[in-house]
Amino acid sequence: MIAELREISTGQLVWRIHGTAYQFQSGAAPAVSADGRYALISMPGHTSTSALVEMATGKIVQQIGTLQHAGPQRLGFSPQSNVAWVVAGTLMATYQLTDR
Repeated sequence: MIAELREISTGQLVWRIHGTAYQFQSGAAPAVSADGRYALISMPGHTSTSALVEMATGKIVQQIGTLQHAGPQRLGFSPQSNVAWVVAGTLMATYQLTDR
């Protein structure tokens, strides 16, 4: 299991992302956008990849490669929830989030 969302009050599973990690590393802590629509998570086994996840469904909307061989060290969103950011090593990449 890579990530899951549960209801706090009941513990009931809302969604789960399955996967197998072949390389274990300490990845960046997940981040949730201020509007609660998206999360950014590190992808185990993919040392330089993060994923943008739709919180309502658990669907991976986009996989994001970092700019270095190092995995993501910090993940986050702007206060307006319209920009996601990934820090890896000495680089920071920003991604504009738009509705389709």
